[in-house]
Amino acid sequence: MSTTTLTDSLWQRSKKKIPLLGRISKLKNGTLTAENETDAAKAAHARRREQVRRAQRNHRERKENYIKALEREFRTLRDEEDSITMETQKIVDENKILRDIMLANGIPFPGKAQAPSAQTRPPTIVRVIGNPGDEQRLQVSVDGALDKPRIFPPDPIDLDSRKMPTPDQTPCCLQPAITNDSPNAASQSPPNHTVGPNHCNHAVLPTSSQGHPLGLDATQVGVDFVLFLERHCLQHARTSCAKSPFSGHILTFQTPLLANGPDVLRDNDTWEIPACHLDRLFDLAGALNLEGDITPVQAWNRIKQHSLFHKLNAENLRNLTVQLRKEVQCFGFGAVLDEQLFNMYLEQAFRSL
Repeated sequence: MSTTTLTDSLWQRSKKKIPLLGRISKLKNGTLTAENETDAAKAAHARRREQVRRAQRNHRERKENYIKALEREFRTLRDEEDSITMETQKIVDENKILRDIMLANGIPFPGKAQAPSAQTRPPTIVRVIGNPGDEQRLQVSVDGALDKPRIFPPDPIDLDSRKMPTPDQTPCCLQPAITNDSPNAASQSPPNHTVGPNHCNHAVLPTSSQGHPLGLDATQVGVDFVLFLERHCLQHARTSCAKSPFSGHILTFQTPLLANGPDVLRDNDTWEIPACHLDRLFDLAGALNLEGDITPVQAWNRIKQHSLFHKLNAENLRNLTVQLRKEVQCFGFGAVLDEQLFNMYLEQAFRSL
């Protein structure tokens, strides 16, 4: 075979091998790409599973903390009940002795007098704003005043476009003192559901001589603040109550308010509760000790206790509340805020004053 023929033969074989090598290279690259995609999918799946496990673990821990807090509160209430029961029995025995002495000496029994607090403190009016849905909320009017301007907007739509009360308006509309110049304020909107007479043994809430200069420490402001944050739970808490008596929200501020309301909440539904119930609701909702979380009532107490609270104005408080509402979560037992996030927003708000 000649040299030319051998060279041509080798060249022909080389041309056949070059495309084959190219196909092998492409096949290897495709296999590597597929393997990389598979590895990425597996890694993403593992991350999602880890996120789910972490969320489940957090939920489990929060629920355990909530149950422990409930058990502590239950033990405290049980001890208080035992103490009150013994004191009541002692008073009953003393009363029986006094009645026997009066009967033996012919002394008439005094007539029943109405408690002075019932005459001086009007009932609290609860009103539904909005039809069933995410935008529905409760409005509570302390001391029967329905027409007072509010710091917080009546609905969460367009939060930044609403006009805030001016400093000149704030003291007159937010004073915690009770005005007696309009005794028929509660009758201007007839209630659909009414609780019995106002049998409260508490006197009128005293006004602190060193209160907030704009009246932001008023009970009405605190109630509006708490309900603004708790509206996150209004719909699903009502749904849970309809399906089961155990909604998990019994220690929230708004659930006891709903106990005397209608089964289905509609716009402008109105009912009354004794004014002293608000004091008890603040005590109950603020009694929970949740590690890492705080309730809206506890958040309000911390805002009031801040050393710079007296410098806060209505707009500052409203902006802080709108920020906090974005961080509200419910793990099945009512609205809570992450304590670290709350402290961060709180310090930012007061640092900007």
